[in-house]
Amino acid sequence: MARAAWMQGDPFFPLRSPGAMEPMAGAAFHSVADRFAFLIRLQFSGMPIFEGGSATRLGPLFLLFAPAVLWITRRDFNRRTLAIGFFAAVFLAIWISTWPVLRYAAAPIALAAAGVTVGLARAISVAPKWLAGVLLASVAWCYLFDVANLAGMCLNLPRIKYLARAVDDDGYLRASLPSYAALKWTRDHAAAGQPVFAVGTHAVAYAGDPESIASPFSDEGPFSPPAILGALARAHYSYAILPAGLNIFGAQEPEFADANFAVYRLP
Repeated sequence: MARAAWMQGDPFFPLRSPGAMEPMAGAAFHSVADRFAFLIRLQFSGMPIFEGGSATRLGPLFLLFAPAVLWITRRDFNRRTLAIGFFAAVFLAIWISTWPVLRYAAAPIALAAAGVTVGLARAISVAPKWLAGVLLASVAWCYLFDVANLAGMCLNLPRIKYLARAVDDDGYLRASLPSYAALKWTRDHAAAGQPVFAVGTHAVAYAGDPESIASPFSDEGPFSPPAILGALARAHYSYAILPAGLNIFGAQEPEFADANFAVYRLP
């Protein structure tokens, strides 16, 4: 919030910006009850735009080990732990009442997980052997579950090949970023300073001059041909990058095309 207030003049930016929330939650949070119900749903679902492709955003740790709070003892209620608890509670209250995207709550979630872990360790130390074994097996399952979750989001064949230096930078980007080939084509063929209009990509860092590319539409679509033509009419552009299948120029052949994007020369 401090960063948003300093950079944008609004501590709740972009929540109060027109249209800012539609791609995220839409009408998902109409009431306080909806927001608290979200804390339960978050164990199994989330906001794909922000949280990646994971089917379980938060995972099962808190559901499995919440009873560990029963091992809180009187000596835990000291100034340090109370201050940590106060910080986590206030942080979560602000988070759930403003913009409840999971990664923005990483700090209090980590603190809560540390507290649950301490309680779990105490429970294992006093539990019968069979119960301690069940708890340890549950911890191992959570750990493997989370590792598999992260691997599914973070590991893929192009990254493994890149790590093994089986492909170079260009080959990795072509395999990983659908719009890279079209952006590279404009980088290699557009003259310095020629403006480029792009739809469906904001990866302008891979263009020759990022400042020369305008990309006014959301990457998620849908893309309206009349809206695109209207945007093109408001300024002069030398090239247009469009998603494959979105042909607004009739019979004109693209200068470059692949399975993902096409590049058109503009008059």
